[in-house]
Amino acid sequence: MMPIHGFGDMLQTTPSWILGTGFLILQLIACELGFFWHHRSVVKSGAEHEAGEEMHVLAAALGLLALMIAFTFEMAQGRYEDRRQLVVDEANAIVQTYLQSQLLNNPGRDELGNQLREYVDIRLSYFKSGGDRAKIAAYDEASKNKHVDLWRTMLRATADQRGSTTVLLVAEPMARIVDTQADRRSSRVARVPAEVMQALTIYSLITAFTLGYIMGNVRTRHRSASTILFVLTTVSIMVTLDLDNPVSGGIQLSPEPLQSAREVLHTQFQPAAKP
Repeated sequence: MMPIHGFGDMLQTTPSWILGTGFLILQLIACELGFFWHHRSVVKSGAEHEAGEEMHVLAAALGLLALMIAFTFEMAQGRYEDRRQLVVDEANAIVQTYLQSQLLNNPGRDELGNQLREYVDIRLSYFKSGGDRAKIAAYDEASKNKHVDLWRTMLRATADQRGSTTVLLVAEPMARIVDTQADRRSSRVARVPAEVMQALTIYSLITAFTLGYIMGNVRTRHRSASTILFVLTTVSIMVTLDLDNPVSGGIQLSPEPLQSAREVLHTQFQPAAKP
């Protein structure tokens, strides 16, 4: 059995189509091994058995496999929804900070607005990284540095209004923006445990072996039907892996909330040009 850490790394770094193809082939091989094992057992014992009871075992195994896939999919979907909500919350905090910063006096108000526009552009760049981990790390560092700039700019912009309610109105959503940095990093490592994925993989292969063994009892492989079953199993698990991969999975978050925030900051509330 592959070490858990190695298995988890493989799931994160290997393209989905390679994982899916490999898993499908392994299921087909396991099924053939089951068929061969049954034939060998019959040759050795010289006796055949009714398939009725074995069919009940197969039905139970397939039912449990379906439950395991559904359970794992639910875990992956929950983590995906958490990451999606982070994007929405950050976009809302950016817009709220900008709108409430309009209560501040100039020139700090305009400087803070410009800093927020630059920050939104940095965050949108993340969605263009194409899963490149080096680019993602660079954008994360740029975001962290911009958080420092934003906070310092806010302190300068509110220097003459300390203690007022206006400062609190700006500082509260600004703090939420800063907090999203740690939340994003945590969400990237909050994956479905590798132990769960490894157990699901092993159980799927055992089920395929059981199917082949029972088909050996009825003396026909039913290759078309079994292949369709294995394809459906593979697709279900690959969709789960894509949902669970926040960096290079095929199902990625939409930048639409941040794009809407950018539109607000760059278009609707752009400071008027001085005469």
